[in-house]
Amino acid sequence: MQIKYRIGIMPGPWPVGSPADGRDFFWKLIDVCERTTIDSVWFSDRLSSPTPVLEPMITMAAVAARTERLKFGPSVLVAPFRSPVLAARQLAMLDYLSAGRVLPRSASASSRSASSSPPACRFGSAGAARTRRSGSCGNAGRSPR
Repeated sequence: MQIKYRIGIMPGPWPVGSPADGRDFFWKLIDVCERTTIDSVWFSDRLSSPTPVLEPMITMAAVAARTERLKFGPSVLVAPFRSPVLAARQLAMLDYLSAGRVLPRSASASSRSASSSPPACRFGSAGAARTRRSGSCGNAGRSPR
């Protein structure tokens, strides 16, 4: 029996120093991942942090342009930071332009995870915005109390 496994990484604390230090570190990391058996790189979505954190959508677009094999995704997209419809559209386009290398994950504050949501409620799926507006994705189409 052959066991297959994949290794993904998420950059930890960012180098503090000149902007060039962080940029150089980032591209060296991406180049090493592309050359080796690292399968994916994940990026955090944060409003504030004691150390610099790259914005995930822009960073994933840069990774897509620089690499051919490496997969990538947001470890978390914080819903209040962005429109769900716009985020789904951006992820779908990024997935298209990168030949299917985006690994999006989504979840809500409820106990339902993205994997248990109906297919039309997941990021990047056709009709997601229409289904969300109709309210058939749980609380997504309802107004807050």
